Amino acid sequence: ILLIGLAISAGYLPIEMLLVQCGKPLQQTQMRFFVLLSNVAFNLALIPPFGIQGAAFGTALSYVVGALLIHIYAKKLLNLKI
Repeated sequence: ILLIGLAISAGYLPIEMLLVQCGKPLQQTQMRFFVLLSNVAFNLALIPPFGIQGAAFGTALSYVVGALLIHIYAKKLLNLKI
């Protein structure tokens, strides 16, 4: 389950560092904080009914949220077409 989320987000991880390298460290930190909050929220919602599978699925979903945020931030802040 975790591998699926990681596989989806893997292509975007190098782009995340571009935010820092292009002078946007605050936006990168904000994005990471939002991913952290989404991970906590997904896990709080999914662990009680699904146990360990819910934890894995919640974490995988937060990886996907991170990839979507990287895509949005790269497009808006860096004018990248990905």
